[in-house]
Amino acid sequence: MDKKIAHLYSGGTDSTYAAVIASQLFDTVHLLTFYRKGLSGVRNSEYYVSKLRAVLGTSKFQHYFFNIDKEFRAVCYNEHFQRLLKYGFYSLLNCALCKLAMHWRTIKYCVDNGIRYVSDGSCIEMTYLDPSQNIKVIEKMRLLYFKFGIKYFTPSFKVSVENRENELFRLGISGISRIKGTPAAALLEPVCSQEYLHILALKYFWQSSKMYLNFDTPPPEYEKYERKMLVFHGEVRDFICRSLEKYLISKK
Repeated sequence: MDKKIAHLYSGGTDSTYAAVIASQLFDTVHLLTFYRKGLSGVRNSEYYVSKLRAVLGTSKFQHYFFNIDKEFRAVCYNEHFQRLLKYGFYSLLNCALCKLAMHWRTIKYCVDNGIRYVSDGSCIEMTYLDPSQNIKVIEKMRLLYFKFGIKYFTPSFKVSVENRENELFRLGISGISRIKGTPAAALLEPVCSQEYLHILALKYFWQSSKMYLNFDTPPPEYEKYERKMLVFHGEVRDFICRSLEKYLISKK
């Protein structure tokens, strides 16, 4: 029996490294790349797909594109005015909402195709910048997936940037040993024109004009921000759970 896994795949080095790990554990890796209004360059993700197939086997990877406009609108605008009054600038956490829409669509894909395992390229250095890669959020997402009979993995989370990219270079998937954080990275994955909303929100929460792209410890305001972010994320996650439960009923 084919042992398969669905993998949220942007095309960057993080998700590509995680795809390599997934390919070592599963017979088939379904690479799921998502797009919506506000995202451009979605075909950039095909670059490393061709490399993965060349190095690890053509039959190992299946690559699919999915439009998530419907899911993204739903997570952004469900009870929008109530949430705006309750959470204010937290409604601008675009990266968190976008990833939730991707997870939503991934669970539907897994349910439709009998897939019981999911992975992505979450990494520890993005913990403070991207709510979807906060370890507390990841743990909650594991519970959401488990509710639908799916195990969710983050194989690259505790692996350093250097080790991730060195492994891609060693395998011959990447032609250079360091890409993340360089202009070349933008050529490998979709580009979000709405990311500035997320950045604006973080600057507001952290009371700073600086952008904390890489830091080992959070700014002083992070603990307060995180507490409210987790509540906000939980409300949206509960909405997705209810929607998925209705989806399951409709399939019976």
